[in-house]
Amino acid sequence: MDKFLDIAKRRVRTHNFNPNLVSYHCAMIVRGGKILSVGFNRSGSSKVQHSKSHKHCSSVHAEVSALLNLQNREDAIGSKIYVVRINKNGQYAISVPCQMCQVILIEKGLKKAIFTLDNSENTYGVMKF
Repeated sequence: MDKFLDIAKRRVRTHNFNPNLVSYHCAMIVRGGKILSVGFNRSGSSKVQHSKSHKHCSSVHAEVSALLNLQNREDAIGSKIYVVRINKNGQYAISVPCQMCQVILIEKGLKKAIFTLDNSENTYGVMKF
């Protein structure tokens, strides 16, 4: 398993999420072997999401949160994003970035997304941009 996916898995389990969320997501932006930013899904909305989606999103996606938390927006260029999802039972679930997040990640210059697929500790998906 990738060490950064492992770190994101630990972070999603320790974050204090709003219990009203359906599932819990952690996204971590990494470049050059260094964690640049971490984001979590939360209730509400963001201007970035609103401008890319034709429908209203009821939560800020973890990928968008991680991008917004970058100290320098240019750091996203050429980076990877690790995305982990757990359900309320604590099981890992598929966390492929949605179409809206894919568009945003491509626009910001990220090169790859690595994400959980199921409850197995050793399976993950990879999406290259």
